[in-house]
Amino acid sequence: MTSCYSFTFSTNAKDIGTFYLVFALFAVIVGTAFSILIRIELTGPGVQYLNGDHQTYNSVVTAHAFVIFFFMVYFILYSQVII
Repeated sequence: MTSCYSFTFSTNAKDIGTFYLVFALFAVIVGTAFSILIRIELTGPGVQYLNGDHQTYNSVVTAHAFVIFFFMVYFILYSQVII
């Protein structure tokens, strides 16, 4: 428990850069899940999985863009600056 606590609240630049890379990897997984959901919905004409709720589809596309850009790209680039 102490190791996890000290790693999470560390002020060491290498630990912070590693933490950013781990968070970026998690964002990649979430962004990929959104991307797969978008692609499944677009496999055929009409509505497949979102039950005709076009606002949900738009929200998934927007969430995918935010996760990929602000949480993946930003954290990967910023972790390289720190490391």
